[in-house]
Amino acid sequence: MKTFKPIALICALLILALGCFAQAPDFNNFQPKFQDDVFILNPHNPDPNNLVQAKTQVNPAYALSESSALELMVVLKDYKPVLFHSGPFGWLSSWGFAPTRAVPWLLFPDGTVCNAGLLAWYWSHGFPPALVWGFVKLDIDAMLKFTADHPGVWESIARMP
Repeated sequence: MKTFKPIALICALLILALGCFAQAPDFNNFQPKFQDDVFILNPHNPDPNNLVQAKTQVNPAYALSESSALELMVVLKDYKPVLFHSGPFGWLSSWGFAPTRAVPWLLFPDGTVCNAGLLAWYWSHGFPPALVWGFVKLDIDAMLKFTADHPGVWESIARMP
């Protein structure tokens, strides 16, 4: 009987992963995938029989998949983003609303944060990649300027569950 060798599995997974990412994602070939199974639970109507009122689906633009978030970090490597997870919108917890799960966000070195899905959404419209890249850079640069003008503005989002 053969024994299980974890190192062989790890090597096989590594080879598979390297094969999948033979070409590193960049703004020309990034194809984001979004989650359509993230919901906001309404604490004011917790009746599980009334699902319309008890939970609401989050627009997938706010719920980038984990793998796409990692690819987006590679695309945005010059901005040096760090991945973290928080609620899809960043403000619902203070009102008692709760997401069914956290979604990927990006933290930039100056403290600026952005829902990763909102940046990735630009690639889902069919615009030419160079135009998309221009829109994304404009958004990030505007957020960085906003952070410089309003220190500490993002801290509450970065702390959210």
